[in-house]
Amino acid sequence: MELCLACHQDRLATLLDTASRLVFVRIDQDGARAVAECPHPGAGAGGLIRAMDGQGVRTLVCGAICRELFEALRAGGLTVVPWLSGAPGEVAEAVAAGRAEAYRMPGCACGRRRRRCRRRPDDSQLTNGQGENR
Repeated sequence: MELCLACHQDRLATLLDTASRLVFVRIDQDGARAVAECPHPGAGAGGLIRAMDGQGVRTLVCGAICRELFEALRAGGLTVVPWLSGAPGEVAEAVAAGRAEAYRMPGCACGRRRRRCRRRPDDSQLTNGQGENR
């Protein structure tokens, strides 16, 4: 599995817009390892999509994200796993293992209740509708 993590310093950026770099990670039986890195393109959804296309990665893992940018990235064919925080390697391994909820941002009740959080899309929007990442 390959992921793109929006980072600032040694953690996922709290807000996608404030990420200083994109870290491209490959996860295999030996764990997560960074295979490439680039500065955050800073050109909205188009810049992110181009940067990820250049690495052949279709899944973005990030902290908070506004709905407009989330929808633009989805329309561009990306799967977005938002509202996470933590060290990039740990978060990448958790996402690959289906344990992303363990890294949900503090204060975000998303996923802890039966009803959908207003601040983020429901989980069906993060997958292809069959329980698999797009």
